[in-house]
Amino acid sequence: MSGELATTKRGARTRVFFCAFFLAPLAGPGVSWKDVRLVALEVQAFLEEMGLRGWPKTSGSRGMHVNAPIHQRWSFIQVRRAALALARAIEQRAPKLASSKWWKEERHGVFLDYNQNAKDRTTCSAYSVRPLPDARVSTPLYWHEVGHCDPEDFTVLTVPDRLARLGDPHAGMCESPGSLEQLLELAAEHEASGLGDAPWPPHFRKMKGEGPRVAPSRGIKIDTQFVRVFKIRGPHCVRMQFDTAEIHDPGQAGGIIDNDLFCLAARRK
Repeated sequence: MSGELATTKRGARTRVFFCAFFLAPLAGPGVSWKDVRLVALEVQAFLEEMGLRGWPKTSGSRGMHVNAPIHQRWSFIQVRRAALALARAIEQRAPKLASSKWWKEERHGVFLDYNQNAKDRTTCSAYSVRPLPDARVSTPLYWHEVGHCDPEDFTVLTVPDRLARLGDPHAGMCESPGSLEQLLELAAEHEASGLGDAPWPPHFRKMKGEGPRVAPSRGIKIDTQFVRVFKIRGPHCVRMQFDTAEIHDPGQAGGIIDNDLFCLAARRK
C-alpha cells in the first residue's frame, strides 16, 4: 500500500512539525542517482550547520527525501521560506549538481523542492510501496548508508528483512525537534540582497513578494495601460485592471486566476 505524509500532526493543522526537503533529479540523461546522494549529503551537512538534524529516506522512485523535525512554532509560510533559503544555499554550494529553480526550463541536476512545505502538500510516507514494477518501498536510511545505497535494493521483498535486522532508522525522529531561526535569518539575508520569493504551486493564491508566476520563456512584456481582465463569477462578469508587467500569451482566450475563470485582452509593448 502507498501512504501519504503531511508536515502537520492531527489536530494541529496550522503548525508544522518538520521541514521537508524533496530531492528530485531532472528527468533525462546526465543526472544520476549518485548526484542525488551527493546533494543529500550536502543537505545533511548544511542542516547541521543550521542546528537541525535531517532524516533521509528514499522516495521509492528516483529521488530522496530529507525531513528535519522542528518545534511547532512556525507557520507553513515560514517553514517554506526556510526551505527555500536552504535550497538556494545548496545551489550556491553545489552549482553543478543542485538547483532551486521552480521552472523546469531553468533547472539542472537535482531540484530541491521547497514547495513541498506549502500548506496541504503531501509526500509518500516511510515504508509506503510505490507504483513501480518491482514494488519499491520508500525506505528510511541511516546517514552512513546514503553514500552507497541503491533504491532498487528496497522492495516489498527485501525491506521486511532489513527492518528486522537493522531496526527502523527513523525511530525517535520526533524526539529532538530543532529550530528554524538560523534558516530564517539566512532567508532574511537573501531577501536583503534582492532575492525575492520564488514561485508557489499554481493552485495557491499569489503571494506578496512573489515574482511572475509564469515560465520565463512564456513571459511577454505588455502595455499595462491596456490590460483588462474580465472575471467570470457565475452569470456575472466583473471588469478589473490587471497591474502586472508579465503574463501568459495575451492571445489566449482565457485561464484561471484564484480559481475563477477570466478572459483577457492585452496589447504588446
